[in-house]
Amino acid sequence: MSQQTISLDHILRTAEQTLSLDEVDSWLAADDAAGVLAIKRAAGSSLSFAIRRVIESTQGPVVVIAPEADRASQVFSDLNTLGITTAREFRPSTHHPYDTEQIVDSSAFTDRLDILAQIDGGAVFPVITSPDALFELVPDRSSVEDRSIVVTPAGPVTMDVLTEWLGDTDFNRVDYVTEAGEAAVRGGIIDVFPFTGEYPIRIEFFGDEVDTIREFDVDTQRSISTLDTCRLVPGIDLLYHDMSSHRSFLDSLSSESAVVVMVDEDVTIANTTALFESSVEAYRH
Repeated sequence: MSQQTISLDHILRTAEQTLSLDEVDSWLAADDAAGVLAIKRAAGSSLSFAIRRVIESTQGPVVVIAPEADRASQVFSDLNTLGITTAREFRPSTHHPYDTEQIVDSSAFTDRLDILAQIDGGAVFPVITSPDALFELVPDRSSVEDRSIVVTPAGPVTMDVLTEWLGDTDFNRVDYVTEAGEAAVRGGIIDVFPFTGEYPIRIEFFGDEVDTIREFDVDTQRSISTLDTCRLVPGIDLLYHDMSSHRSFLDSLSSESAVVVMVDEDVTIANTTALFESSVEAYRH
């Protein structure tokens, strides 16, 4: 029996011919196609195809807001399957300033910080999120920069300075780094797994001066790339210490070109309202 392989492009073309995306296309064709697009009662896979059409037809940033975090994860997964591999999921870290006994999801916090760093650096990519993730304020850009340290070859940062900074900024001292927030010091080498970025960084010193900076693979310990500079940011406790300098995630985006896609608008707004009311009640107590 022969086996046939159907390409993703063929599936997408067939699906888009079957689904009716006329209203989405009309909205995209408008001169002022920026702002909020509400998608209601989209049946089955038509939701993901509609969002995909918006993303591929928009030059600026696109933020997709689903009613709950689980629904956002589902949309994110669907879009990846449909070929939107640049999308990032902006998850809630469960950090609430009024809850002193909370357990914070460090991986979500790291992802959030990395997404912010990329956006602040000018990157444009689709973001899939939910009201509970957006409800958490994020550190202001200037606050992050003030608490960060920039390392460059032959730069002013010495080994003692970097070691002290790592000890003061929530990095855990370990023998070998395996996850974000860890640092290891061996001879003239400092390995750091930053809170932003995909790979750990190996900083080699010649005497008291930075000689090389490389990204490396945790499992093989092999170098992946050489960096001209790296910016290290502190951990969650320091960045969330002063909430007065925080901002909404949406404030990070270019308001003139950003497109916000709301999935099930009524439910999303209701969930946002409920979050606000619960936080007000928590602060009262």
